Order: sequence, then structure tokens, then C-alpha cells
Amino acid sequence: MHFNLETRYSYFIKVLSFVVKLSFNSRILLKEFQSLASSFQFVNRIRGFDLEYEVLTRNHRALLMKDGEVVYETPGCIDLLIKLQELILKDFIRFTKNRYYLIHSAVLVKNGRAILFPGASKSGKSTLSIALLRHGFKYISDEVAAINLSTLRANGFPRAIVIREKTLSLFPALEPEINHLCYKLVSSGKNRKIHYGIPSEKKLASMKKAFPISAILFPKYNPKGATFLSEIKPRSVAVFELMQCSLNQRWLKEEGFRTAARLVNQTECYNLQTNNLEDVCKIVSKFV
Repeated sequence: MHFNLETRYSYFIKVLSFVVKLSFNSRILLKEFQSLASSFQFVNRIRGFDLEYEVLTRNHRALLMKDGEVVYETPGCIDLLIKLQELILKDFIRFTKNRYYLIHSAVLVKNGRAILFPGASKSGKSTLSIALLRHGFKYISDEVAAINLSTLRANGFPRAIVIREKTLSLFPALEPEINHLCYKLVSSGKNRKIHYGIPSEKKLASMKKAFPISAILFPKYNPKGATFLSEIKPRSVAVFELMQCSLNQRWLKEEGFRTAARLVNQTECYNLQTNNLEDVCKIVSKFV
């Protein structure tokens, strides 16, 4: 199949020290990706980049290329944009794994201070992020915290918030703090919906800054329990739990252990059992 390689619309995405060049042969698809990935820092020009993705479409076929090699092909353009965002996240981890301590964690900021919510998938990070954005916090990430190895200050990967149907039911309205995008996809002959929350510009923390960390709260959703904090003792337990959530511990090895230990020793660490979101937001706000 012939794709139009002459018409290109190019932008650069910059996340911390990681730079990606994006080239599209469709202005419409570029605009759609900019809507989905509006939390990123888009720039027209930049000196040098780490890798390049090309998005090519024609006659209801879409092709995704990475550094000149085909990595994904699909009849659905939206499928491809979602895949592109996933691949950029994986490459961000690959390119920054020796520069930052990376944690599977949400990162929210208020009054110039960050709170980390480390946890596995379905631990409630995205739900907490949405609730806290509606209570004065600003967004860095619901997926990856990037901790500076020397200063221990936090930043992260600002992807769109993936919202499950159950989470969506908890929030009758997301606007104005969060813009809601819903895509209908066809997979194996079945229709499915995927929801994204895009924090408004006013709700985005600066990606040019790194923030001191006030607390590390490990969330656990319990629909039948109360909402409460329990301090993690001894501190070595918190170090172990943080390392369990690390995305690059095996690469950093001893430096990763030392970074986790330093971070825990200077930061309040708690388990946070969640049920009532209003109560959770009141508890978390006390740390900033």
C-alpha cells in the first residue's frame, strides 16, 4: 500500500530529558493525538531527539513506524494513537532508567509539594488522581514518578488518565478540572469503549520543575472498610514496598536501593486504605 510520504506535520514531545519527534501525514490525526496527549510539552523545534515516530494513514489503514521500522499496523486510527502513547511511555522508561528512580506511582502536587501514590494497576491511583484534582491538587502523572537521583525531587510522565467504567460512575461530571475523551474501538469483532481524562491546563503542574516530596502513601481500595492511614513501621518495610513498585530497580541496583532508602528516611510513609473519596481527599490534603 502506498502512503503519502511527502506531506509531513512534525512536532516534538519533551518529557524531562527525553525527546521524541512525531511526524504525521494527516493533520487531523495529529490534532487528535495532541488532544489525547495534551498534558505533554509539544514544541515546534528542538535541537536533537532520542527517537522518531511516524504516523502514516491512507484508505482507512494506519501505519506506525519507529526510527524507520514498522512497529504497528491497524485499520483503526484511534487504535494507533493509543498504541503510540503506550510506546512513548515504554521508551521514556528505557531512555531515562539510568537518570531517575522510576516508580509505578501517581504524582499530585499542591502548594509546591508532591505526594506519591505508589501501587500496582487497579490499586486506585487513577481514581485518587481524579478526586484530588477536584480538591485543589495539580497533576503530574497517574502512572510514573521520576525521582531525581541526587535531589530526590519528583516529576513524572504526564500521560492521559485511563478511566475505567467503574471509576467513571463515581464522578457524575469531570469538567472543568478534567476533559473527558471517549473512544469506541472494535476488537475481535466486539465493540468496546475506552475513556481518558485529560487534566485542564490549569490543573497541570509545571513539567519544567521538580517538586519536594511531602509524603508517600500506598493506596489500597477496600469497598467494605473505612478510610484511614496507618504508618509503615519499621522504615525498612516502606523501602521494600517502594522498591517493589520501582520500574528500574534492576538497572540501578545498589544505587536504586540507596535512593529508595534515602527517600523513605526523609519522607512520611503510610498505607492508605480508601473507600470514601471525600474522606481520602481531606486526609491527603493535610500533608501539603
